[in-house]
Amino acid sequence: MQKIGDTLVPRIGLGTYRLKGEAAQKIVYDAVKMGYRHIDTASVYKNEQDIGRAISKLIEEQVVRREELFVTSKIAPKDQGFEKAQSAIRASLEKLGPAVGYIDLMLVHWPGSQGLKPDNPLNKENRIGTMKALHEAYKNGLIKAIGVSNFNIYHFEGIDVPIHLNQFEFHPLLWTGETRKLLEFCHSRNIVVGAYSCLGEGSLLNPEAYPELGKVSQELGCSIAQVLIAWALVKNTIVMPKASSSARLKENLDAGKITLNSQQIETIDKIVERVGSVKYCWDPSKIV
Repeated sequence: MQKIGDTLVPRIGLGTYRLKGEAAQKIVYDAVKMGYRHIDTASVYKNEQDIGRAISKLIEEQVVRREELFVTSKIAPKDQGFEKAQSAIRASLEKLGPAVGYIDLMLVHWPGSQGLKPDNPLNKENRIGTMKALHEAYKNGLIKAIGVSNFNIYHFEGIDVPIHLNQFEFHPLLWTGETRKLLEFCHSRNIVVGAYSCLGEGSLLNPEAYPELGKVSQELGCSIAQVLIAWALVKNTIVMPKASSSARLKENLDAGKITLNSQQIETIDKIVERVGSVKYCWDPSKIV
């Protein structure tokens, strides 16, 4: 378990990127019945309403109580700035529905604003305004914790409200000095780190390309996906792998039972030295 704001949450959650419609509802429903309690969505995923419907059904069937769930959503780049962010928070709450009622954790999805060039100073101004809107919603009880996503260290400049979490791409091919500095920065300020794309968008599951991971998985008698999730947990992060089947849901959740020894951790740490740093998702480094 990990404390975010005033709430303890499981360190393995469910990512819902690319899940929509009935498929999203089924995966969330199955996941919660299986034991998941942390659901990660975003306005840009266009599935908040589906997430809300699944949660409503689960509560109605008394599978789970609302207070047992931890729901994360995110403000889109198009909604950066104080007033736009205020509207975006209300829109997310409306889409999630009355059964959800509040958002446990709301993030700024990206340090830049849609429509602005990466070097436009308004990006920083809008970030600060967005965080003020989040803090206002936090004080009013609409959200229980506030955070950011895809922020590098300098993106925190000028923000003077509490930040509970920073969510960013995290996997062995990003185990670089820059990532370690970002981890240290967050942990030194009691900012929890959320890891997304911990499987490298699926590319790291290839044992021929990454024999180190195949070797560790054979030693432990588990899947490569479980090795990667266990490695991210060792680095003191909350992990939100995606899944589109019940079998993969269980596999990801069971990764919490995997224990890597120091030699296995070191082996995984050194993969980046062989293949070089690889980023599969958005790169925020050019956003001022």
